[in-house]
Amino acid sequence: MINKSKSNSVALVTHFIDIGRGSWEGWPNRTQDNYFDYFNNIAKLDNPIYIYINDTLKSRVLELREGRPTYFIKSNPYYDFKNIYSEIKRIHKLDFFIDSIPEHLKSHPEYWSSEYVFVTLLKSYMVKLAIDQFDIKEDLISWIDFGYKRNSEFVGNYLSLPFLENKITVFSQKEIDDPDVYFSILNNDVYIMGSPVIASKNNWIELSRLCNESIYELFKNDIIDDDQGIWLMSYIKNKNLFNVIVTQEWFPLFKYNTSHIIT
Repeated sequence: MINKSKSNSVALVTHFIDIGRGSWEGWPNRTQDNYFDYFNNIAKLDNPIYIYINDTLKSRVLELREGRPTYFIKSNPYYDFKNIYSEIKRIHKLDFFIDSIPEHLKSHPEYWSSEYVFVTLLKSYMVKLAIDQFDIKEDLISWIDFGYKRNSEFVGNYLSLPFLENKITVFSQKEIDDPDVYFSILNNDVYIMGSPVIASKNNWIELSRLCNESIYELFKNDIIDDDQGIWLMSYIKNKNLFNVIVTQEWFPLFKYNTSHIIT
């Protein structure tokens, strides 16, 4: 659903935690420099950006932002969310979980990399921390992955979006009818994309609650997934709260920028 009568202002929230993807075998190597090259394509936007990043890397962010409004989220993720990280590591070692994954999928990081899963599950928590720590005044808040924009195509100086403020907007590869969530998680059957997710401040608070509930629900069943599975579970818990845009594009956000239409 699109709000044709209004273009909403947008605050962006992201994080970067280096989990060593530059040395992963069998997957595209993405070094720290690669991620900062991608982030530079977002950093040029005049939108306020709220970001969690290690103190040693803050200067790189500020250099790319060139004085644009930038706010650093205070957190020590491996301490603040240690129970979540501990549970992810526990489940990844369980024979029950390992044996539930089809052989051809066992190399996928969501099934073996506890750090990868942990970092993806922090998204809703980071948005909630940004809301708690700062007075965000924009109409909408968009989670956007640090490395979301892989090319330098100009997308405008400011991102504004025509999405309804009373809905959580997500992007899905296919229509979400009545999926078997656990089958989807264990068989990498992807629906909702990990990024972006766009909502008002109040709806983000509710989404954070739904995500937390979903994560601990999986823990109780000795199963875990990355952000995509948690978004799907949250959607199923309150479908009327969501605006689902179905698209085959993996990076569709900027096509909806009402400040700069891409044809």
